[in-house]
Amino acid sequence: RLSAPPVLATAPLQRRVRAELLQTATATGRLATGAGSVPLLCLENAFEINEVKRPSLHEELSSGSAVDAAGARAFVAVAAEAPPRTRRLREGVVEVVTQATCAEQLANGPTSSSSTSPPPSSLASYWIARGWQAYADESWARSVRQVLVRHGGGPALAYPADKVWRLAAPVDIADEAPQK
Repeated sequence: RLSAPPVLATAPLQRRVRAELLQTATATGRLATGAGSVPLLCLENAFEINEVKRPSLHEELSSGSAVDAAGARAFVAVAAEAPPRTRRLREGVVEVVTQATCAEQLANGPTSSSSTSPPPSSLASYWIARGWQAYADESWARSVRQVLVRHGGGPALAYPADKVWRLAAPVDIADEAPQK
């Protein structure tokens, strides 16, 4: 038996096709149509957004919202790419948001980037050594928690929560972003 092809439902008077919009897994919050939706070919009231803002895990935790980050896919900043260079991101999976702050020892135990140098005394000192001077402020380093993120099959690495962005986090249009 052959079944009839699906028919697109339209509003009786408006004659519009409705599509379900989803965020794709990008740091920019790009939109895509959901499964079974008609692809977006044009928009009647087209708009352009130059910049969106995805809150960091630190911002989500500071806002008081209950965030279940364990197991979430996330982007993390690469420590070697300190400002003013363009930020480079890696994708991983959040294992745990620890109670330890960046001013404390690394949550995944003392590690060293080379066998000849001693391990950093804290996560903040590790990031400071790579050019991220915000962590030199002791009060800031004590306010940001450590997050363990796993990339592929390797060990979980510690990151400051303000350098971790959940892919499932809601995005907003950045305040300073002009809209056309």
